[in-house]
Amino acid sequence: MIDKKFIMQRILDYIRLYNMKYNESPSVRNIAEIVDISKSSVQNYLVEMNEKGIVSYENGVISVDLPDGFSAAEHVRIPVVGNINCGNPETEIQEITEYISVPLSFSGKNCYGLRATGDSMEDAGIYEGDIVVIERTANCKPGDIIVALDDNKQNTLKAYGGIHNGKAVLEYMNERLYPGKYIEVPELSVQGIARTIIKKMRRKENLIFQ
Repeated sequence: MIDKKFIMQRILDYIRLYNMKYNESPSVRNIAEIVDISKSSVQNYLVEMNEKGIVSYENGVISVDLPDGFSAAEHVRIPVVGNINCGNPETEIQEITEYISVPLSFSGKNCYGLRATGDSMEDAGIYEGDIVVIERTANCKPGDIIVALDDNKQNTLKAYGGIHNGKAVLEYMNERLYPGKYIEVPELSVQGIARTIIKKMRRKENLIFQ
């Protein structure tokens, strides 16, 4: 039996998240692809959600109330420039793949987004497909999650564990899969520090700023 409330919640979440990311509402086609139902079903749900006051759907235009504290006027767009590996170090793909909206407070921090791959940072709440907002800076302190470069000019997203025996320690944060694992590099080269995470839309999870 179809759980209508669950599907409506997924539609509502996606519309809100799309608005937060692009400062506009998604199309019926966008929603159908994400929720995995037909376009006609999406339209039927939107009509019912409009009648219930969950969304506004008139003349094909969708609008929703955004979460408390979120205003499109108080957000800026930053580029997502490629992937960052949350496993073994991997060369970053330096090309703009999309733009995302982030709080205006990030506008003066020279930030960009990197899409996470791998599973080594899950204890920090970073999962494959999430976008990590990175501030370009070489300054970091132990405990920061950083983009670090190794001797082969490859980068990886890890927690900075400080200096041990003259080497910089880059820690994995997934005790279930990588208990106690870390990387040591002779010289720390920091490309940036993670400032927030934009979660990938999943079937039972919301995309949120953390």
